[in-house]
Amino acid sequence: MPGEYVGHLPPHDSLYGYLRHDILPQIGVTSDPLDFRVFRIQSRRVYLYEEKHSGAQVLGKFFYTDGQDGAKAAGRMRQEFHNLHQLRSYGLD
Repeated sequence: MPGEYVGHLPPHDSLYGYLRHDILPQIGVTSDPLDFRVFRIQSRRVYLYEEKHSGAQVLGKFFYTDGQDGAKAAGRMRQEFHNLHQLRSYGLD
């Protein structure tokens, strides 16, 4: 298993609903019930969410402000979004 196992994502967590309704259907996962195992990949910023039954895996990257200027975190997030679009323009998914 990649990274450090940190537990399961509870169904009442708002991220659970986002993964279930918005993300997993885009990659063809529509099974029920869903059970997400969570692994910390890098410090506190990158996590792997693995759906236990289908084996589908989704990476989540978080842009914390750590009490700093939120505009800086938003800028990093915009840059990451730009980088992802650039990779997709090369034919990568």
